[in-house]
Amino acid sequence: MYQGRPSVITPEYAGLLQLQNVFPKSAKLLKIYGGIDDRYHSDGQVTTTSAKSYWYLAYRAASYSEYKVTENGARHSQLHENGNVDAKIITFFVGKNCLFGY
Repeated sequence: MYQGRPSVITPEYAGLLQLQNVFPKSAKLLKIYGGIDDRYHSDGQVTTTSAKSYWYLAYRAASYSEYKVTENGARHSQLHENGNVDAKIITFFVGKNCLFGY
């Protein structure tokens, strides 16, 4: 089994752990999370540690990449309005040769 099990397991995470061994091996994942450099190491709502803990659940995935947003718009509620996040998502789904503007 993959190394890296979180030291604190919430009831919600425990429920997801039950599905860990059936996670599709063909899945390709892009994890986007924010970091506002606060004392909690979070995006204002979710800690970076918690956001990164989903790798442990999806270790079977064909690919897993992470993108940490640190500039303006890194707060949890702002990620969906961030142009850099949009670009990363478009590139993930469409490919590196996609042309788009912001």
